[in-house]
Amino acid sequence: MGRRGESIFKRKDGRWEARYKVGLGSSGYARYRSVYGKTYSDAKEKRRVAMKEDYIPQSKNCFSDVIYRWLRSKETDVKASTMQKYRQCIDTHIQPFFGEMRCAAITPALVEEFLHRKWESGRLDGKGGLSQNSIRGMGLLLQSLLEYGCTNNLGVQPMIKVKKPKAEKKAISVLKCHEQRSMDALLLEYPHEANLAIYLALHTGLRIGEVCALRWKDIDFIEQQLRVSATVVRDRSGALTLGAPKSASSARRIPLTKKLAQLLLSEKQESSSDYVFVSPCTGRFLNPRTLEYRLESFLKKHQLPKITFHALRHTFATRWIECGLDIKSLSEVLGHTSVQITLDIYVHSSDELKREAIEQIERITGHSTGQAEAGSVA
Repeated sequence: MGRRGESIFKRKDGRWEARYKVGLGSSGYARYRSVYGKTYSDAKEKRRVAMKEDYIPQSKNCFSDVIYRWLRSKETDVKASTMQKYRQCIDTHIQPFFGEMRCAAITPALVEEFLHRKWESGRLDGKGGLSQNSIRGMGLLLQSLLEYGCTNNLGVQPMIKVKKPKAEKKAISVLKCHEQRSMDALLLEYPHEANLAIYLALHTGLRIGEVCALRWKDIDFIEQQLRVSATVVRDRSGALTLGAPKSASSARRIPLTKKLAQLLLSEKQESSSDYVFVSPCTGRFLNPRTLEYRLESFLKKHQLPKITFHALRHTFATRWIECGLDIKSLSEVLGHTSVQITLDIYVHSSDELKREAIEQIERITGHSTGQAEAGSVA
């Protein structure tokens, strides 16, 4: 069964059919085409190829031509996962609205109307508008398309500036110290594969894709450290595969505690796979979504606060700061390109740390004030 909103479904004859929009007919109604495959993935890939070809419009004055050329220019510049996000946003939102328009007809007012519509009713399930961050990302993509069309003399008017909302800073849940102690105890009580993966992320700050891509050859038990050399990503067809780390600084080495090294070594002695965390279905690396479900189930079972897998990374960074350790080392362990990223995004001061700092200031100022008052009385 296809996913909701994808227009991919299984036919009575056993084949999979994938539909996609190719513009508007003379009557003003949307026109669709279909491709067929033996499997869901086969039909989805055939549709991707067909949609890429159908981006070429009959007239080069259409914005579809800009979209097609821009996508071609990006194919060798960005990762497959990033390209997939671009295509998804274009296929779902930008192409249906602007694709059949003449480039010269696109005005700042029309761009503003487009974003306003998405703000009010842009969700595919019809339950309202898109978030501020989604609108911002869509605006940035549209701005890039417009600038490309203008710079390459494809008919787009110059100086069309897309008004993008400011990025929202989402509140990230971080486990408190006592909550982490409870979680650690429960994870170590039954340190099977999924619990070990969660414990590893909580004590190293690894991203979920990095945890799932970990292989035994990446772990040095003598030096007690692990090497981040890959991450799980989706390729151009949407299938999971191993890819390069997120950035050059993401390829890094992380020290392991003696306890964590012993836990991993015990797991290795019972493993027959090249991967540390294995999918029972494929025998290869674990699907990140499966690990997310395992975490959700674990938290629910033990009545712990509901958090995302990425919150384990935030919790690790916060504990590091609470211990008074240096930010530069934390930035390297997390694989960030700069210390400022670590400070701006991942470090969350706890209420306990703030209270301790305020009480320390009060002790200092209170002691000084007391001495001054005693001296004045004398």
